Amino acid sequence: MTVFQDRMPDYFESGVFGGWLASLLCRELGLDKEQIRSAFLAGLVRDLGFLHIGPQIVYKRGALSATEWRSIMGHVVVGNLFLSSLSDIPSQVIQAVPEHHERCDGTGYPTGKQGSKLSVIGNVVGLVDTLQAIRTKQFERHGRNLMDARPYMQLNINKHSKDVGEAMLRILSKSGLQMTSHEGQDIVIIAARLQDRLVTLQRSIPLLVDIVALANAKELNGSNARSLVTVSVNVIEMIRRSGLDQEELVDWSRGVEHDPDPQVLDELNEMELLANELMWQLRSVHRSCRQYCSDGGGSSEVFVQLSALCDSLGKTVEQS
Repeated sequence: MTVFQDRMPDYFESGVFGGWLASLLCRELGLDKEQIRSAFLAGLVRDLGFLHIGPQIVYKRGALSATEWRSIMGHVVVGNLFLSSLSDIPSQVIQAVPEHHERCDGTGYPTGKQGSKLSVIGNVVGLVDTLQAIRTKQFERHGRNLMDARPYMQLNINKHSKDVGEAMLRILSKSGLQMTSHEGQDIVIIAARLQDRLVTLQRSIPLLVDIVALANAKELNGSNARSLVTVSVNVIEMIRRSGLDQEELVDWSRGVEHDPDPQVLDELNEMELLANELMWQLRSVHRSCRQYCSDGGGSSEVFVQLSALCDSLGKTVEQS
């Protein structure tokens, strides 16, 4: 951790935050002291594997290639190997670290574990890791706090265990935090930005449906194709569950842009939070599709069509 702090101070800070919040979440769940300690340690060291990945990849700006993304995903395996080589690391920590990017709905990595196959500590550290990413990559530059993560929790209800998600919501309720006030912000800018994202989300749905149909084709049978189906279906359901697939919302946001009404500012804010999360999910699908295509699924017509759809999805997302 001393080396980590010296070479990657931002990830070190992320580890300290993750250890603190993971232990707090386990205490809220009523777990025993040994489990709380294990959660703290797992949250603290979960990203040590990044020390063995080139900084030019870890800190790259812009889209990662399929090869680079595989390197990023490898940090959980490297971290697990390192921790497993130490004699005094609790087994719960060694299990939780490679699980912190797995998700209950099977959309995580590296193995696509689901539901009860994930440990409680792995579930806890997984949620903490996601909230930390939202906190640093989205919220800090906009002056938001973790209470603004509630829309994420609502959208991703199937990604984390029910008990862990509910415990996190209780912590937020007890925290005294309030959702960020947007009084004084430019409603026209927010409405225009939301309108852009709504159009992108709605244009992406038919592309996702086609990706699912092609990835289900017998010519593309295999675990990677099934994984692509899983993540694509998950995002389609999330968009529909959010209600942002309704075409009239585009007209509504356009109307707000031309005739600003301060009374709809909170509604605009919450919808933008949902849209931002869904845009991230779309990029995740595109990354999975691009990786599958780069691995080489063959030269069949179905594979060629899937590659074209992947390119179309990427262009649609990049335009937003």
